[in-house]
Amino acid sequence: MAKMIAPYLLTALTVLLMGGFSGCVPAGEDEPEDVVRPVKLMQIKKPSPEINRILPGKLRPQRETRMSFRVANELQSLEVDTGDYVHKGQVVARLDPRDFRLAVQNFEGSLGEARSNLKAMQEGARTEDVISLEAELRAAGSAVRESQLQYRRHKELYEQGAVARAELDRTETALEEARGRKRHLEMELQKALIGARDEDIQAMQSRIESLEAALEEAQSALQDSVLRAPFSGYIAEKHVENHENISAGQPVATLQDLTRLEVKFGLPEQLVVQKDDIKEVYCILDAYPGFPLPARLKEVSTDARELSYKATAILTMPENIRALPSMAAQVHISIAPDEDGDQLVTVPETALFTDSQGKDRVWVYDSGSSRVQSRQVRTGELTSAGVQVLSGLGAGDLVVTAGAHFIQEGQKVRPLE
Repeated sequence: MAKMIAPYLLTALTVLLMGGFSGCVPAGEDEPEDVVRPVKLMQIKKPSPEINRILPGKLRPQRETRMSFRVANELQSLEVDTGDYVHKGQVVARLDPRDFRLAVQNFEGSLGEARSNLKAMQEGARTEDVISLEAELRAAGSAVRESQLQYRRHKELYEQGAVARAELDRTETALEEARGRKRHLEMELQKALIGARDEDIQAMQSRIESLEAALEEAQSALQDSVLRAPFSGYIAEKHVENHENISAGQPVATLQDLTRLEVKFGLPEQLVVQKDDIKEVYCILDAYPGFPLPARLKEVSTDARELSYKATAILTMPENIRALPSMAAQVHISIAPDEDGDQLVTVPETALFTDSQGKDRVWVYDSGSSRVQSRQVRTGELTSAGVQVLSGLGAGDLVVTAGAHFIQEGQKVRPLE
């Protein structure tokens, strides 16, 4: 057994010693021209003229919504069942409308009263109202005079000790009340004759605007107590039952438009960078294995999940195929790179080095002279397979993938087997 292992150990030791000695050359000094360094090479292959991939996917409706009320109350009636087809605008569910109707009625009443008051303030009182106020004011004046007589009489009696202090205070209070009522009626009569003050009118106008806004909001809440389908489709699921207390925004039912379907699938990162070269996409449903369905790539996410990027393709559905959401599908993708453009290849990260100007380069091996020449390349993203090279390399190029930092321009190298 030892005899079998010995040749391999000797070969490995020779390679290690050659690499170790070369690392001992001082920086800035040229290596001897006769040093032939062993290197590992990689040949750039010509990309296939067409790449075909089959990826698993699942159907989803392009339009799907979880319908909900914008207001809260008890659910009075849910008028659909799972699987029902509904037209756009059709009633799906209703909340108990009593609270909403009462709010509308209250605001309508308050608004009508405020508008009447504003009209009276702007136009002044009617003639009959003025006559009535004048009569009340005359009566109030007589009451003041009578109260004055009573007060003077009780004051004289109190000074004579004929009545108690409480009786005098009572007549004085009655006199002040009579005077206050007279002043109030005088102000009311003045308003009736010349109208309300500007600030009072502005305050009433502001109140009317506030009531109008509140009424509009109450009317909208009443309308929102009826849930209608935003588009035609099928009820995929019910989330509530009758007589439940429903919160605003709580899902009531899921509505799906099955006339337009799309397929969701994961696109590997190797294909994401070539998505602009995708020439054809079609799907085959597991339920209809003999019917390829034309598709169009709609979008590709920029955030990877589980080493793939979420992609969506829109299907063209013939009338004779009954496809439903969540059906399994096989997504067929054909990629045809542009032969006239740069071919994207991937090399190990160890093949790259940076020149004095900060440009990425690789060593390209010339089999005729057994020497290497540096070549500038334009790099892309770092993937699990290596670094993407967007330009600078072509099919057939031999690239040094190991030892790139230990060789020089034009140096002779020996490819490792």
